[in-house]
Amino acid sequence: MRNFIVIFGMMVCALSVKAQGDNIVVEKNENAATQVSKQHKAGGDWVIQSSGTVTPQRSSMIGIVSDGDYLYAGSAAKDMIYTIDFNNKVVDSATITGMPGKNTTVGNANMIGLTHDGTYFYMVNGHNNIYQIDLAERKVTATIPLTSGKNPVGITYAPDANGGNGGFWVAFGVAPYDLCLYSRSGSVLSTITNVDLNYNHEIFWGLAYDTISVGGPYLFALERYPQYITRIDPATKKIVAPRHNVADDMPAWANYYAYGIYVQEGVFSQEEPTLGVFYMSQYHIGYELSSATAALPQVSVQVEKTEAYDARIANIPINIKLNVFNAGTNAVTSFVMNYRIDGNTYSDQISSVNITDYIKPITITHKTPYIPTTDNKTYSMNIWLSDVNGDTISSNIVVYTFKTYSNTNRVVLHEVFTSSTCPPCKPGNEQLIKVLNTKDPNNWACIKYQYSFPGNGDPYYTTECRTRGTFYGGVNAVPHLYCDGTYGVNPNSYTANKLNELTIVPAAASMAGTSTVTNKTVDFSVTINPFINIDNPNIRLFAAIVEKKTYKNTASNGEVEFHFVMKKFITNVNGDVIDKLEANTPITRNLSYTFNGNYRLPANAGSPINHATEHSVEDFNGLMVVYWLQNIETKEVYQAGYPGATVSIRDIALNPSNVVLYPNPVQNILFIDADADISQVEIYNIQGQRIRIETTNNKAIDTDDLASGVYMLRITSEKGTSIHKFVKQ
Repeated sequence: MRNFIVIFGMMVCALSVKAQGDNIVVEKNENAATQVSKQHKAGGDWVIQSSGTVTPQRSSMIGIVSDGDYLYAGSAAKDMIYTIDFNNKVVDSATITGMPGKNTTVGNANMIGLTHDGTYFYMVNGHNNIYQIDLAERKVTATIPLTSGKNPVGITYAPDANGGNGGFWVAFGVAPYDLCLYSRSGSVLSTITNVDLNYNHEIFWGLAYDTISVGGPYLFALERYPQYITRIDPATKKIVAPRHNVADDMPAWANYYAYGIYVQEGVFSQEEPTLGVFYMSQYHIGYELSSATAALPQVSVQVEKTEAYDARIANIPINIKLNVFNAGTNAVTSFVMNYRIDGNTYSDQISSVNITDYIKPITITHKTPYIPTTDNKTYSMNIWLSDVNGDTISSNIVVYTFKTYSNTNRVVLHEVFTSSTCPPCKPGNEQLIKVLNTKDPNNWACIKYQYSFPGNGDPYYTTECRTRGTFYGGVNAVPHLYCDGTYGVNPNSYTANKLNELTIVPAAASMAGTSTVTNKTVDFSVTINPFINIDNPNIRLFAAIVEKKTYKNTASNGEVEFHFVMKKFITNVNGDVIDKLEANTPITRNLSYTFNGNYRLPANAGSPINHATEHSVEDFNGLMVVYWLQNIETKEVYQAGYPGATVSIRDIALNPSNVVLYPNPVQNILFIDADADISQVEIYNIQGQRIRIETTNNKAIDTDDLASGVYMLRITSEKGTSIHKFVKQ
């Protein structure tokens, strides 16, 4: 029997505009660990020789290579090479002169790829040259010209190339991310495309050349996130082993980025050569090279669950879906999709498929939806494929667990990556607004991250925009829209039908927030009321300050008005950790941010706003806060929103009756001190809904019937109207 493996992961989406690469980043969140046990993976066991952390901490280590005695890593932040012994200790460092500086088009790093030919080191970092480095002299001694405009990021030395004269395999940071073999003088000797590989891969940030394994030489190519390793036969230009994800072995490292890979004898074992992977966060894992060379099977499939929400509504049908990938050499043309729940198995013969591309997913929906009939129940479902291509090929089991509960209104979060230098972004943004206008504003929230490409990028690009992009695995094209974290699409293709479909997905919690703007300070409060118990360390609260309309960041695509432009995260850009949430037990978080300095309009994305000294807010009266609760591992957004009663500086400044509220926060009676008779008092909740009105000169307000949270008090007197915030404990 031939087996195929079920994996979990993210769906890869095709985009309309190819970017010129992405910047170097260290991590996707703050959690990590240094040791885990090995696990069984696709294509057999990858045997871990060692896993740990290189110490002490140094500046942005990147790339990795070995000369047989030591490991060597570059620095993304400095013109420096670090020497590391085989016990994961940094033993030396050297500042290199004559370096080219950062390339802001791709990588934005001092160094990226590093290799060694036995005498010299060689470095690439997005510039169109290979830089030869004499480590003993600590300087660049020569350059090798490469193809212009392709921005090299990965490099490895091939000693047998060009008739034994040696050459360099180089990976490029410009789509379609080709691999090219260059001679020592810069002549192109060979090219491997994604068409050759039958694999629509992302950037290969790291390369390693294997002359040790039987049947070689081979190329090992590393993607930074997910940390996929692909083995390629450069002679046939074909993938010859199942793709392997390092995160399967080191799940605590899954949200960190790997940029270096090497092959070397004598690192962790004198008997078994090592295939090593290195992270910028200085995590380092070594595999037995021989365990990483299983042949690519003729027929193999990988699947992942999709639209597998944690919360569901009783008696509402659930469409059971899988993303299906071809992980073998032959096309996948048929299989049976199965799911089993509560002792019953449902099977669906799928014959109308022809999956030829390697690791390029198609989504399959089972013909029989499942209808959970019991409220407040936890269900567990097993999903798998069988009888692939009519053979006795079976899969592992994907487990989908969800809980049913009563529904609440879902606010669909729309995160848009866009730029005023991107021609397709203009119609994309127009299509998005057209779709959003088909629904009540209470059904959606929107935030836009102005991005750094194409060209010089949007003036309102910030490093937080980039961080949010890397959260989703790196944004390699704009425009791109993520809905509730899991549905990705070019906004030009977004439809009202899809928005309707997303709004009926049950939300796991309600969220209600309010914000006020006083001068340059934004105060924000949000109350989260979960409908199910949520005890997951990956849950985060996100909140960002958004300007409803901007006009000054115009560039070349014809847009003159921009909506929902992100200005600053009021939480950590990686989210704030949320404690264990208990069903029907609300929690409240209060946050504040003050913009610094004066307004500046950057010329382009090359000089982004420094929030420590300046800001890019055009009109403080046009600010609002968008907030959401998200699982940073699965990317699922549990709920989102924006304050319906955002009060601006204009409202706060008008206090004609000199009103003072006390005590504030309040538990029972809220007193109003004013120097004029009050004719009317209105209480609004954080969604902007009026919940009470009193038309007497009452200066003592009973709040016993109010739930804990933030409220707005609108007070009318003979001197005018003013609005004030109070907190009910």
